[in-house]
This record gives sequence, structure tokens and C-alpha cells, in this order.
Amino acid sequence: QDWDHYLDVQFRLLREDFLHSLREGLKQYLTGERRRNTDIRVYKDVTILEPISLFTGLGFKLKFDISRFSRVNWDHSRRLIFGSLLCLSSDTFRTIHYASV
Repeated sequence: QDWDHYLDVQFRLLREDFLHSLREGLKQYLTGERRRNTDIRVYKDVTILEPISLFTGLGFKLKFDISRFSRVNWDHSRRLIFGSLLCLSSDTFRTIHYASV
């Protein structure tokens, strides 16, 4: 009982640590707050091009406009590293599809 409770509390704390940044970042984006948001990055006009076969299962190739990010060195950027969470939405985040890099 004590171990179950301890693990449950630790899981909930870790989950909240993770989701708090996502929740606050989306709230700032949706309300139009103009301060710099470091919790999330928003990429517009994302297109799902085609499905691809991976060792881990089915994946999808995505395309997005990087012209707004002309100062980013994509070869050395940590923005879209392996394991990064992607939240894809076509209706201003009323529905979200989750993916990972």
C-alpha cells in the first residue's frame, strides 16, 4: 500500500511537471500573449506528406515552412530532436494529435 501510494504520487508529480509547460505554452499562444514563450514552439502550415516504414512501426514525413526561422541553424538545433513531443492541430488546438520525433 505504501509503495503503491508513493509511486502514484511520484507519477502524478512528474506528469504535472511535464504537462504544466505544455498547458501554459498553449494558453499563451491561444490568448495571443506577446511575450516570448520558451515553453513551446509553434510551426505553422505543417503538412503531412507521406507515411514511411520505420523499425519501430509506421511514421509520417512532415513538411513545414522554415522561412520565419532564418536564424536557426537546423543542422545543430535542438528544436526537433529525437523524442520531442509534437502536438498537431488543424483547428486551433480544439483537437490535438500527438506524435514524437
